[in-house]
Amino acid sequence: MINLSYFPYKRNRYYDGKLLTVSEFEMEQKYMNDKRRLSNRFLGGFGVVCGLQVVAVSEGRISVEPGVALDGYGREIVVSKPDVRRLTDLEGYSAQTSASKQYLYLEYDERPTDEVRRQEYGMEPKGEDGCCNSVVENYILYLSDRTPEPDTGTIDTFYRTQQVAYEDDQFQVQLILPRYLASGKPFYLTVRVLSRDLSRTFLLKMRLGLHCARWKGKDFIDFEMRSQTTPLVEGAYQMSCLCHSMNITEDLAQIQLEPQDFSLEAEDVVRKLSQPVQLQAVITNRPVEDCATEDYSARIFQYASYRPCRDVCLATLYYDEQGKLQRVSEVPFGQRVATNGQLILENMVLKERISWMEQRLLSSKDNGNQLEQRENPVAMAVGDAVIPLGIGGKAGKRFFSEEITHGLGLGKVTIVLGVEENEFQKRGVVYGSPEIFDERQAVVMAETAALLDPSKGTFVIGARLLEPTTQYELKIHWTAFRYEDQKKLAQEKKMLIVSPAKSIRVMESVYLSVKFIQMNPTDVIWTVVGENSGSINSNGCYMAPNHPGVYEVQAVCAYDPDVKANTFLVVKP
Repeated sequence: MINLSYFPYKRNRYYDGKLLTVSEFEMEQKYMNDKRRLSNRFLGGFGVVCGLQVVAVSEGRISVEPGVALDGYGREIVVSKPDVRRLTDLEGYSAQTSASKQYLYLEYDERPTDEVRRQEYGMEPKGEDGCCNSVVENYILYLSDRTPEPDTGTIDTFYRTQQVAYEDDQFQVQLILPRYLASGKPFYLTVRVLSRDLSRTFLLKMRLGLHCARWKGKDFIDFEMRSQTTPLVEGAYQMSCLCHSMNITEDLAQIQLEPQDFSLEAEDVVRKLSQPVQLQAVITNRPVEDCATEDYSARIFQYASYRPCRDVCLATLYYDEQGKLQRVSEVPFGQRVATNGQLILENMVLKERISWMEQRLLSSKDNGNQLEQRENPVAMAVGDAVIPLGIGGKAGKRFFSEEITHGLGLGKVTIVLGVEENEFQKRGVVYGSPEIFDERQAVVMAETAALLDPSKGTFVIGARLLEPTTQYELKIHWTAFRYEDQKKLAQEKKMLIVSPAKSIRVMESVYLSVKFIQMNPTDVIWTVVGENSGSINSNGCYMAPNHPGVYEVQAVCAYDPDVKANTFLVVKP
């Protein structure tokens, strides 16, 4: 029987004259295997390490390509050469699975081999295993309708939460939400539709209720998804909505889907939900990366030690009505191991993308004429003002508000004024001349202006009546903008910190350099922001701390402290 327990660790203690029996040698092997598998599981991970692609050879056969995987116990599963199988030969397949789908699993297996005749040595065999001289490590492929447990200890489960809202033999609708949301910050709510037949058209309509989150200022999302206009991402139709979490300290954001708010129509068949679906995420004012990494550190030992998965889901196999293989979706539940090679490639792609963004930034200075004409607001303020009119007024009479502070600081700002309709049932605001509109009974006919005092950061609103009015007050809605001179910005001295890698391991080092914009190269002073965030020397060599996290590094010009640059480095376990 295979021993699947790591603990306790016990190894041989040797001394002169010790009698070594079968149990001592088995203890020796178990100790070395358990230590190696513990490192595999906690330092490597769980899932596919490399290869193991599942290819549909024909309507009734598949091929598993060579590769390596680690199961939940840290045991290595090696497929050394392409393994072509008939579906009918795989355990779990039956004719009843037609017009549906199944999951292909890979499981570790070891069996005794190399039979020997123990009677030749004066020993009687004690069982079938006792007649074999060695053990061969192999694997088992089988099919099942069972989906893996949601908490398998993979990295993906600590980053996002996923819920299957609807599933039948044709479609599966998934809701995906980050597990942690930054308070008052945007996040993506993703909807994925997996279709057995990608040529089949569908129309999905949902109303998702939001708790402690908003989408375009509303507490619900009217969601409509058509197969003809929705892009395919990794074999599934996918659409994301940019939402905002509420600015609260600690709470749970919830996504609620009621059965009456769901409709999936395909081929004149309307599918409905049978029960409500709810998705939750934690709203926090702490850095999201800290929450995720702390959660991983706290729970991964429990998952890997006491709730391990014995098998790896390699693919989803979709069948047609005759039970023939139609298509294959590989590693559908993200059970993959992030190897060092993959991380290096991701860093190379990220470095290339950052370099491209820097080139765009540098090339923008060549478009001088466009920069002079293009100005973008960098700050905005809004407010309301009420100007008393007494018992009304005659045409040409002028009225003024009290001094108003716009809150954008000193200097020039742009102010836009609008006259609000005063009747209770009206909600409109008129910008410009009210004489242009025919229906203006609810608007005080007046022209408005603003007198700005740049030295004080205030302004006064003035109004002159164009027609007599019986209203007692004039309601003004004002908006103030502060613009930045883009030409001036393009000529400013800047520094950019360049890193060969955006993520490193704990206690590793990386050399940072500085790119100078609109200034000559000069000396810089390197510092690390925050305590226990690592160290950096005068040459820009950053040494990561002994604990993972996201840390900020700052470079300040030695001769001009106002010129500085910051960057963030991700330190992984």
